[in-house]
Amino acid sequence: MRELESVRFSLHRLARRHGSPASLAAANAGLAHATSALDRLLIGPLLEVVRDRELVIVPTGQLHALPWPTLPSLRGRPLVVAPSATTWLAAMRAANVHRGGPGRIAFVAGPHLDHADDEVRAVAQLYHQPKVLTGPQATADAVRHTMDGAQLVHIAAHGHFRADNPQFSAIDLADGPLTVYDLERVRRGPRQLVLSACDSGLSAVHAGDELMGLAGAVFSLGTSTLIASVVPVADDDAMALMVELHRELCAGAAPAHALATAQLQVQVDGFVCFGAA
Repeated sequence: MRELESVRFSLHRLARRHGSPASLAAANAGLAHATSALDRLLIGPLLEVVRDRELVIVPTGQLHALPWPTLPSLRGRPLVVAPSATTWLAAMRAANVHRGGPGRIAFVAGPHLDHADDEVRAVAQLYHQPKVLTGPQATADAVRHTMDGAQLVHIAAHGHFRADNPQFSAIDLADGPLTVYDLERVRRGPRQLVLSACDSGLSAVHAGDELMGLAGAVFSLGTSTLIASVVPVADDDAMALMVELHRELCAGAAPAHALATAQLQVQVDGFVCFGAA
């Protein structure tokens, strides 16, 4: 689908901020044209029915890679994307099971990411005595154990999606990558997981719309909500968005509402709320 390719290309160009002012302006224009075209195709025919309601979107094929909140009709609208209706229902049930007293809250900063430590410090201070892993403490084993059964885990790190072998999609940590294989060793996924890492929400689509990647792995572990990007996002933009996201979460907003509000406030594209709202 040419429009989807254009959206992703434009967001890649804008995130890297490479090129002349004219080329970046052209990327912005291309993004606006492609998102408007997709909006007319995908959302326009449904607007009379959905109006301003919150949405649960179950895409198919290439549309799993679409940053849905960039579509004009969906900007500022709380929405979640689910691999399937079954996964969405399981995520909603997991959210209900996990409700109750406060659980472990943890923030992790990976290496070689300019704003990772600053981002983790900025969001951690919004919470009461969270666990914080930075520098050499943020190892794959430490993060895996911290994730197990947690209420909320936020990881700011480099992310890598492997289209050729999605099980090797990974988050970079102090001692190396945390892969899908590593995640599968977690007994129970965190209720809410925020991956402030490029492409961490991407999945490989196989026959029957079966998805493989980090997102599929965490939902199989019982995670109810994942907030992650499906395109690269500039480090400083991601930090600004994450601070606003956590302010909304701390104020009691549900994840989909928190992300929608944060995206309106800081105008950063690329992140999607997956699973339960």
